[in-house]
Amino acid sequence: VFLDPTGNHEIYSFRNGTNFYRHPKLRRPVQLKKFVHNDQKGVVVIESIGWNRRFVEEDPGGDETGPILIGTTGGLLFEAWISVEKDSAKERHFNRLLKIPEGDPISGIDFDRFPSSRMPTEPEAPDEQKYYVILTTPTRIFEYIGGPDFASVFAKTSNRSMNEVGGDLDHSSMHTYSHHMQGHPQTVTWLVPAGIYHAEIEWRNAGAGERLTKGMNILRYRQILAGASSWAPGSGQSRGTVAVSGDVQDEAPVAFGITEFHALLAYQQQLLAVNLLTEQVVWVQKLMDRSLGSFMAVARDISTMNNFVITETATF
Repeated sequence: VFLDPTGNHEIYSFRNGTNFYRHPKLRRPVQLKKFVHNDQKGVVVIESIGWNRRFVEEDPGGDETGPILIGTTGGLLFEAWISVEKDSAKERHFNRLLKIPEGDPISGIDFDRFPSSRMPTEPEAPDEQKYYVILTTPTRIFEYIGGPDFASVFAKTSNRSMNEVGGDLDHSSMHTYSHHMQGHPQTVTWLVPAGIYHAEIEWRNAGAGERLTKGMNILRYRQILAGASSWAPGSGQSRGTVAVSGDVQDEAPVAFGITEFHALLAYQQQLLAVNLLTEQVVWVQKLMDRSLGSFMAVARDISTMNNFVITETATF
């Protein structure tokens, strides 16, 4: 399930490639029939979506997604645009932009427009728009700069930069953090086989092929779990004798989320908070009630800046 920051646009993707769209003005979900392609028997199983924060600013009615980016489990990237008309959803377009080598799943997407160089009272011409796109797979992070549209951004490999890490991970995700819903993303955090990569995003007048990320560091799982093992309740830092469950001695979390300065790591039976500045575990919460099942996901409401932790039977 993928929900945009305004809560108006919701997309459901099933493993058989069937996709549905839901909006508050629709009486029932609408199947997205254009969400098909010629590879992999036409199946589009969505792995990640980059929502259009700037279009939301310009369309307060919330009836259109604007151009959005959709990544699939098979490493394909599409541009889509959905609008609500009467009691139906119109798929304005669904265009293939890119295929990741080896078909690795696109585990995370975010993008934003560069700030305009014009005065606030002067409208920006469409052909002056320049985009920054960041997308990840379990082992690669790509940064693209270009414009004035997504087709142009991904048309040239010279528009991209790439970092690659080793290892193997059957699930991955990437989150960016901005101070409010319309703010530019300021940091990026990425779940990789060895740990949590985190970096700042420096908004400057960069050109094609340049990186906006700087100061990228990796916080290794072994370091995190060693800190969790010695975290003492009420101390606010790593010390004491709180034991870590045996199933997490050297494993990636099942899910993670971020705040401005922390990463929230959800393992099956416990939740850890790590300060990304000091790289210390500052909080450990075990799941004591068996009726809650296991931790499954961490989600952030960018409009309220609240984080939610989801188990098999409850949301906190």
